[in-house]
Amino acid sequence: IYCFLTINIKIKRVTFGRNLRKKHGKALRVLTLQALNPFVFIYFPLVLIFVACLYTEHWHFTEKIADILIHFYPISNAIIILTMTDEYSNTILRR
Repeated sequence: IYCFLTINIKIKRVTFGRNLRKKHGKALRVLTLQALNPFVFIYFPLVLIFVACLYTEHWHFTEKIADILIHFYPISNAIIILTMTDEYSNTILRR
């Protein structure tokens, strides 16, 4: 949260060049996605399983959804970095 707020304040207050402002905005998006990543792929499935166990008798469907989300977590962070960072995306596009 501290990094997010600091980057956001710097983008709004400090006079940057156009390219630097663009890079800071992209860094802010990457930071936000990486911060939300564990919530979406780890905490949400665990809460989903817990709630399904309490309120439903047949919770196999929610268990399968949670299992898929939890297993997608490690690769999602790599996808975020590879697609949002210019150096990595340029290397991938060249090959």
